[in-house]
Amino acid sequence: MNLFKPSTEDYPKSWDEVLKRYNISNKSISPLLFSNVLTLGYIIKNHIEDLSNKKVIHLIGCDFEADLVPLFETFLYLFPKKGLNIEIHMYGPLISNAFNNKIFQFNKNENIVKVKIISSCYPQKAVQEKPDLLVALNPNFFLDKNWVKSIPFIFNLKPKNLKFVITERHGNAIYAIDRYTKQCNIKTLQVSEINPFREPYADYVNGILIPCIRNCFFFVL
Repeated sequence: MNLFKPSTEDYPKSWDEVLKRYNISNKSISPLLFSNVLTLGYIIKNHIEDLSNKKVIHLIGCDFEADLVPLFETFLYLFPKKGLNIEIHMYGPLISNAFNNKIFQFNKNENIVKVKIISSCYPQKAVQEKPDLLVALNPNFFLDKNWVKSIPFIFNLKPKNLKFVITERHGNAIYAIDRYTKQCNIKTLQVSEINPFREPYADYVNGILIPCIRNCFFFVL
């Protein structure tokens, strides 16, 4: 990927920093293409210690993220040299079976990014594999029927030391998660935080009457 060069700087903290560091126009469509990728990188940077030793991240509820796998190569340049060794397991029932069990690996700047794609709902046995981080980007937990069987064990049975980071498109989704965790006496680490790598454009999701911004808010368990 020629857009980026190996960095001696730390992971960027906002869209403005990315645009300035890599001389990208503020009229670029990059925020539309890279919101999920840079959001995941921001989460990894802020919620995992010592990324130079191999870490496993489970990214659940994926669909079009499988099409974005080549963009994960940018992590090799956004993290400092020798500062990253991660393996991302990407789960989602809407991922095409043509991608199932495919593995991609990127190496550069003495950093390593490995991505494995699994075309299925997140199984209970997976959360017991003890990944280093569990992430869901814009899952719509309480509106999407694909989550009905998974929600109880993801929220209630995950290991206590496994951090779970969720992004959502709007405040009502965050409120629903907050209500559910309180009813189930689940400890939360962070209820709501604005994501500096959220998409800069609002859209409308079927069944939701308010404008939505992808990756707008963080919720951390």
